[in-house]
Amino acid sequence: MRESFDLSPVPMVLLDVSGLIVRANLRVAALLGSTPEDLSGSHWTRFATPRDRAAADRALVALLEGDRAILGSPEFSYLRPDGQTAWFRSSTSAVVEPGQPPLLLVQLTDLGEEHRARAAVAGMLDRHDRIAAVVTSSRNAILATDASGVITTWNPAIEELLGWKAERVVGTPLIDLFPDREGQTAALIEETMRGQELPRFATVFTRVDGEPIAVDIDPSPVRDSAGNTIGFSCLVVPHDAEAPDARIRWLNTQQRMLSRLRALIARGASSDEVEAEILTAVGSTTFSTHVLIADLREDQETFRTRASIGWAPGQLPALDIVKENTLIGHAVRAGETQAVSDWSSSDVFRSASLDAAGIQAGLGVPVFSGGEIVGAIGVYRPQVGDWDPAEREFVHEVARTYGDALSRWDEEAERRRLDLHDRLTGLPTLTLLVDRLEQALDRDRKLGLLTGVLVLDIDHFKFVNDTLGHDVGDRLLTAVVPRLQAVVRPGDTIARFSGDEFVIVCGEVDDESDPMLLAEAILDAFAEPFAAAGEEHVLSVSIGLTLSTPEATPQELLSDADAATFRAKELGRNRIEVFDRSLRDRVTERVRTERELRGAVDRGELSLRYQPIVDLRTGFIEGVEALVRWQHPERGLVGPGDFIAIAEESGLIVGLGEWVLREACTQAAGWLREFDLPRPFQLSVNLSARQLGDRSISQTVVDALADSGLPATSLALEVTESVLIEQEDAVDILTDLRNQGVKIMLDDFGTGYSSLSYLRRFEVDALKIDRSFVSELGERRQDALLVSALVQMANALNIDAVAEGVETAQQAQMLRVLGCGLAQGFHFARPLTIEDATDLMRRGGVVPGGTAR
Repeated sequence: MRESFDLSPVPMVLLDVSGLIVRANLRVAALLGSTPEDLSGSHWTRFATPRDRAAADRALVALLEGDRAILGSPEFSYLRPDGQTAWFRSSTSAVVEPGQPPLLLVQLTDLGEEHRARAAVAGMLDRHDRIAAVVTSSRNAILATDASGVITTWNPAIEELLGWKAERVVGTPLIDLFPDREGQTAALIEETMRGQELPRFATVFTRVDGEPIAVDIDPSPVRDSAGNTIGFSCLVVPHDAEAPDARIRWLNTQQRMLSRLRALIARGASSDEVEAEILTAVGSTTFSTHVLIADLREDQETFRTRASIGWAPGQLPALDIVKENTLIGHAVRAGETQAVSDWSSSDVFRSASLDAAGIQAGLGVPVFSGGEIVGAIGVYRPQVGDWDPAEREFVHEVARTYGDALSRWDEEAERRRLDLHDRLTGLPTLTLLVDRLEQALDRDRKLGLLTGVLVLDIDHFKFVNDTLGHDVGDRLLTAVVPRLQAVVRPGDTIARFSGDEFVIVCGEVDDESDPMLLAEAILDAFAEPFAAAGEEHVLSVSIGLTLSTPEATPQELLSDADAATFRAKELGRNRIEVFDRSLRDRVTERVRTERELRGAVDRGELSLRYQPIVDLRTGFIEGVEALVRWQHPERGLVGPGDFIAIAEESGLIVGLGEWVLREACTQAAGWLREFDLPRPFQLSVNLSARQLGDRSISQTVVDALADSGLPATSLALEVTESVLIEQEDAVDILTDLRNQGVKIMLDDFGTGYSSLSYLRRFEVDALKIDRSFVSELGERRQDALLVSALVQMANALNIDAVAEGVETAQQAQMLRVLGCGLAQGFHFARPLTIEDATDLMRRGGVVPGGTAR
């Protein structure tokens, strides 16, 4: 470990908690022009240039105090023994070993080339700047720097003001002329380089003769044509050439306080911390004994005191700014600073609290946020006297900074509110729901009570969105909310879980039947139609219910209730299901299956089986249906009933279905080339709703046919009625494929509620009679009548009828008698492997149970 540290190409040092170098590697020593031995024992900030030494010290202290937000990944310049400057970006982390004092690992990135490039660009821009002549001839004192704070422009007016000649100062750091009190220069550089427009502020420069001079600085970022900040310029105005040192120190204190306040806000401090800082800064720099920060109330007539110093508790009631002519009321009405230098000669209202405090002078400054006045800062002192313009300006800047903070806090509060509340319904979102559920669980455990959770899923809501449009769907969702609010108990939480799912948390349940009664009331509430877009719509809802256990977590309860809802939908929808342990096991199994199914194609775990479709009159194979199987490494051969639905819900069916289509087309094309099969020999492949919802499905089919060489007339795509219902564009997609020669078969025919309506709208090539009608042929007369009717319908439409699930000779014979031409099922053949199916083709395609000529 020690050797890898020493030889690492990354410059690194280890520091102790006091900042002394414990160990430096060879790379950092080379960059600093020294040796690891010479560096060891030195304080790390010793090598920083004067420009960055204070910033390096602050960064180190901030890290030791755990304040990483202050440290970030700062850039520093270090002075080599040969006088050259090395530039680095530092990244620091703690190293803690048991029984050893903690150390700090500092990793450095060499920024030398980057800074040389910046300087070259800045110099080029300076040489070609079109306004250089204007700057030079200006009567105003102007300076400009590059991105690192090195002076690039120094006009004659500033030469006259400070005495420094341009040739002496251009190319040197601004900090050499500007004592960096409390890191003020570093803060200026940092903030302007972030593109911030900074306010004018007062500070002190050093003249060539060594005398300090108070000036006002008006800084502005300088940007290139692309909008990138490449430096900053400063207008320098003499503040008071004769100002005594005390005033200079006072002005510096103001700016230090203002910088500290801005840094506090930028760091994300709370409103309490910021307001406490304002009270301290304003009170101390204006020599005032009483300061208050007040909000305008909603009535826009009275104030509410947010924070204050100087007054005893209860001394500052809400102040009526209409009836009582207060100082801050004046400021708010005028929209600008108002000052009282002697209250005894002023007509501004003087309250009892001011009398009690002996206040003689005051300053009221409005606070703007988002372009509107939202409150005021009041500053009061017991001495009669005018307010210095610098005091007024300082409090104004504090008020402006505070107003900006209020705007930011309001925006953040609104973002948090939107994150916690659904934009459509206004209900809590999952984040807030989990918090409230956690509170309910904690409270109910202490009370010895239960917490109930209901998950509601509106049935077939996707169909509503697809057929009526999302606008109508949204209106229906909002119409659901008052129905739910009307039946829940006071204190229950209703939340929107996802698109068409809602959750209800019932706390303080002492009777297990209470949540069930609520669920039944919800079913009743959905019995009445919902109004949207001028029409009435009938909705139903599936409800899953669970009750807490002593160790239950919010996530477990939501998962359990969701599993119960899924079970309710499986059992027919519009019903209530109560969670039990077996449901959790099923959910766990589903999650495991989905996880393992991902990548099954790439791992070669999927294979195809082919079930013959037989001509009942001849016994010959007319085609095959491709069926997928999963050879699981642990569970063995898994049938489609155990994973297709999961693939459909998770979206895995799209990739899996494409693989099935391509593999089956390739195999069928090979059989057609090798054997004398009936023309056209037909390959049937199932398409799911999710596949038809994928816009690329048409191209996928076309590519599979082209790549395999299988004629389009030899491919039949099987779809169910539910697919046509759930996918609005399905009919158009299938019609387009049918026009290209692909056959379309309507699967599970007779089990849906809209079969005839879809046959009117959409032409198909075959109907597959569901196995539920075939299974009891010969035992139930009604089934024979239904099959006969379905076959006659197919004949009337001049399309094929294919009976599924034929398992006995009696069923096959009755289908022949009823006129059904095609069938498939275990009576003829189980789904065959590629080898067995190929052998069957080789033997002429006659299956057992068929009637060959």
